[in-house]
Amino acid sequence: MPKVYAIDGITPVVHPSAFVHPSAVLIGDVIVGPRAYIGPCACLRGDFGRIVVEEGANTQDTCMLHGFPGKDTVVDAVLAALAFVRAEDTIPARSLALGIPAKVVRALSAQELRWKKDNMRLYQQLAVRSARTMEPVEALTEIEKGRKRIDIPGAVPLSELKKKHA
Repeated sequence: MPKVYAIDGITPVVHPSAFVHPSAVLIGDVIVGPRAYIGPCACLRGDFGRIVVEEGANTQDTCMLHGFPGKDTVVDAVLAALAFVRAEDTIPARSLALGIPAKVVRALSAQELRWKKDNMRLYQQLAVRSARTMEPVEALTEIEKGRKRIDIPGAVPLSELKKKHA
């Protein structure tokens, strides 16, 4: 169960079809929409402004979302790893931003938008799989003989898709 905290009488809202990892932290005015995925160690601090993770969106591992009083922080664009979005900045939907501070470098191509949509579906499926099968266990001390792998039918690594369409 994620760590969920009310502040000033405002409690986070998580749609029943969303998945929030047990190590994630949600504080205050946080709204997690349907089929959204919140990864391990993510922290969504709605202790000043509202945090909205829209339907089907995902917030990756260790992401920190925080806003200003009276402002909404809405998840709807692609940010590169380690990007930092400054206060009051807006990253338009269907764009790629990177850097510190994050700068929009370009619009996403039609192909990239298709990849993003496919990736989003994988995370929506991950939300379902995680809610259905994730459980705390003790680590094994040895690799089992014939150890199975996670199989996701139809999933193709982005690096392979890029090679195929280059």
